[in-house]
Amino acid sequence: MSATVLYGMLLVPVIRQTYSPDGRVVFVIMLISSVAFYAMAFRVPVVCPSFSCNNAHHLLAVADFNSQQKRMFHILTAFITTFATISYYGMAVHAGVSYNKITSVEKTDKHFPDITKVVYREVYWARYVDWSVTTPLLLLDLSLLAGLSGANILVAVVADLIMILTGLFAALTVEESPKWGWYAMACIAYLVVVYQLGVNGRGIVQNKDKKTATFFSAIAGFTLVLWTVYPMYVISMGHLVSDH
Repeated sequence: MSATVLYGMLLVPVIRQTYSPDGRVVFVIMLISSVAFYAMAFRVPVVCPSFSCNNAHHLLAVADFNSQQKRMFHILTAFITTFATISYYGMAVHAGVSYNKITSVEKTDKHFPDITKVVYREVYWARYVDWSVTTPLLLLDLSLLAGLSGANILVAVVADLIMILTGLFAALTVEESPKWGWYAMACIAYLVVVYQLGVNGRGIVQNKDKKTATFFSAIAGFTLVLWTVYPMYVISMGHLVSDH
């Protein structure tokens, strides 16, 4: 973050550092991950049943279904890392950043002019574009693994999009009070996602085998914990509060 402070006619630059991950490093990681998941997806054998025997036909059909399901999970994960690759490439070449101009006036002694401070806050909008695509795909991945119904999946995805968009609006808003309004909406939407995965998803996945249920609980739990901690990090770093 950079700022310029006006003292009468004197411009004094003020530099404030804000943390941002190195887009080049994450770009390379996501690119390698994408290639790996595409390779895994296309290595999954697809069985084409051609036997007339009913039992054999049934067994091959089940094997084909399991193979197709496994391939689909790999493809969804590859799509997630692909969009992340594009997003972080944009940030690596400084193409996914805009700046919010925040102006404030500090009153001084009557013998000195008021100080006008202009702060330009960085907004990594490419990250929100990335999240608006990758997080619904992640939820779709987890929802299919758990066996959620189409209606529950739709509710989770829409709530997730509301959470991401209101987060973007909060980042682009200059005034402090509206930021907290957007943040509150995002939190409500997030609770809907938590309910769909943590309550509905966890309840339905118990009807599957123990390995699938354990895997879902681990991945879904890690995802929800990460999504809970990140907003706290945003607030602690001052991304939500204006510099007035």
